[in-house]
Amino acid sequence: MNCILQHDTMECGTACLAMICSYFKKDKSMNYLSEQCFATTEGVSPLAIDKVAS
Repeated sequence: MNCILQHDTMECGTACLAMICSYFKKDKSMNYLSEQCFATTEGVSPLAIDKVAS
């Protein structure tokens, strides 16, 4: 599993999801995951992470 660093304090959810995807050999970029999770300046909701991970 790759260690993926977040670029700012609001990217912890997408960075975590990216590491989980990497573990399961489903490499997705942080940009892609941020778009799919509708990331904002306030971060990402747990529901959005759940939907993208499914």
